[in-house]
Amino acid sequence: STWGLYSPMRSAYLALLFLLAATGALAETFNPQKLHLIDFDETTGNLLFRSNDPITANNTDFAWGQLVSAMQNATAGTNATFPETFFLIDITLLNSVLPSEKANLETEKAFFAANPQLGAVINWPLIGDFTDPNDFPPAERKALAEALPHDEPDKLPARVPELYSWIHTAGAAPAPAGLSAVVLVHCEGGCDRTGELIGSYELAYLGWAYGDVVSTNDAICGRAESFSTSQALDWYCWYLAYVYDYALDCDLPHRK
Repeated sequence: STWGLYSPMRSAYLALLFLLAATGALAETFNPQKLHLIDFDETTGNLLFRSNDPITANNTDFAWGQLVSAMQNATAGTNATFPETFFLIDITLLNSVLPSEKANLETEKAFFAANPQLGAVINWPLIGDFTDPNDFPPAERKALAEALPHDEPDKLPARVPELYSWIHTAGAAPAPAGLSAVVLVHCEGGCDRTGELIGSYELAYLGWAYGDVVSTNDAICGRAESFSTSQALDWYCWYLAYVYDYALDCDLPHRK
């Protein structure tokens, strides 16, 4: 595996993670401009969105009203219908090791604990990958990409299909029967980890080219995606190309 073969890089990354935990990180408040409709299914009535952390100023509360309004606005003018009643599946990619993210995560959990009829929190912490697949000879890269389901810490080969099933398979989403599932994927800033997971989804199921995934995410963020999460996305691109014969150019356009 990339992480098993390169334990010094893994150790360096973990050291960086704990350094960030010690120093803290800048918290973001909810930004409606970072909310986007990604996918929907007219038959199930389920929708998938991406955004940054839906937290109000000073981490005082979950930004429920602002979030719902932004989702309604993002759905307007599309072929999707935003449901009058729904169950929000809040997939947060935050990592509780980071103090500011732990605080935000606790705010999200507290909101849904107090309002269980509105939705639920699911925590899928992502960390990315510190190896660049394009640095490997093709044969070695192919072997490493094929091992992704067993070795990749972010579990993209399992989580991306699961996310798709929640949108497109009736009864698959962890929502009460009779309610549409509105699935929100977010990290802190709505850029790096969100770009990794949503970008992987767009590659696997929405027919996007890899370069379009990267450029769209960079446009949403106003900058290039972080090295670790963009490399995890790139590994997933190669995984699709090698294992499922996707016709993808998995080079990293923003590094050329």
